[in-house]
Amino acid sequence: MLGKKIYKLRKDKGISQEELAAQLTVSRQAISKWELGEAMPDTENVVQLSRLFGVSTDYLLIDEMEFLIVKINNENTIYDDIAVYPISLELGFDLVPLIDSNISDKVILFKRKFAAEMGVIIPQITFLDNAKIKPNSYIIKIKDEQVAKGEILLGHYLIMDLSGIFKDINGIDAIDPAHNLPAKWITSSSVKKAEKLGYVVIDPRSVLETHLCEVIKNHIHEIIGRAEVEQLLKNVLNKNPSLANVPRIISISKLHKILINLLREKIPIKNLATIIETIDEYEQQVMGDADLLTEYCRQALKRTITRLYATDGVINGVILDTELESLLLKSIIKTAAGVRFTLEPNIVNEMLTSTSENLTKLDNVGYPRIIMTSPVVRIYFKQYIENYLPDLIFLSSSEIETKVKIQIHGIIKLNKE
Repeated sequence: MLGKKIYKLRKDKGISQEELAAQLTVSRQAISKWELGEAMPDTENVVQLSRLFGVSTDYLLIDEMEFLIVKINNENTIYDDIAVYPISLELGFDLVPLIDSNISDKVILFKRKFAAEMGVIIPQITFLDNAKIKPNSYIIKIKDEQVAKGEILLGHYLIMDLSGIFKDINGIDAIDPAHNLPAKWITSSSVKKAEKLGYVVIDPRSVLETHLCEVIKNHIHEIIGRAEVEQLLKNVLNKNPSLANVPRIISISKLHKILINLLREKIPIKNLATIIETIDEYEQQVMGDADLLTEYCRQALKRTITRLYATDGVINGVILDTELESLLLKSIIKTAAGVRFTLEPNIVNEMLTSTSENLTKLDNVGYPRIIMTSPVVRIYFKQYIENYLPDLIFLSSSEIETKVKIQIHGIIKLNKE
């Protein structure tokens, strides 16, 4: 465990928790929590620790990929049954040999890259040997709830083709679990032929690794808890003394919700100081509304959002008609359960039909499904429309740098008949 390594390295160096805390500009309590395994240092602190103790970051982090193989069978104790892991992968008997140092290295690299890009440290991943499922199957769980599953044919390789035609090669039809694309399992004797035909060939271990990493990326907003947010806040306050009074205004629970909102739409929270400053600035103006505060944070992070979605200075998408936006704003009703529009059923059907038709235009030219709106309607339209059409990207003009060109491929509007 990372905590045990920090403790041993500190003792070997002959320094106290207070002395280590002073060198890292964190509190002694933070060091204590790291060593007890109650909290994790952020990426910057891990780098500082590696330099201070003269070890690699890989050495510090390697056990955080700790592969805990737990037997799931009728001999489990009641404590085994109630254990809840942040991220777990349950493996059928045949797949257990896939869990070795190779998969460890791949996932550790993913965790480091993800932390650098998104500002979130992924917690320990637990692997469990589950005798109750098919030998060649696996289940991925977040906080003990299944979010994905798959099957792997050992001794075979997975090939993918967007068209799903797979000319001139035989195999067993399948779906790539990570990206939901048409695929085939082929034998090892067909690999060279597949490569010559231009197919992407993936070995079984890589299929499992990629699926696990994609699931973590898509569910990170469910993984980060208040304890992690508190640690992130302490770290940013240590590095930005000017924000010292902010925690009196911003509760951990509200900051947690705002960070979850950002991560749910895959917006990095690495620039946490800017996020906190923005919340502090607009908290009273919006009477503490976490959703509206999230919108202001997105606007403050416009450079990041522009980088994520602009290609060569251009964002391709479809837009909302101004008349439709006005109609939506007039019909908004906010409830404890979310946003509701008081629209006639025929209006809703027209809006959904137009949205689908315009998104198809983006699909046909291979662009992401981006819908551009005005700032005041983005959050409400998103909350409503994603109930019917998931996995869309909703951007407002205030979140994009002015130098970026918006290439419009369609307008979502109602018929004027």
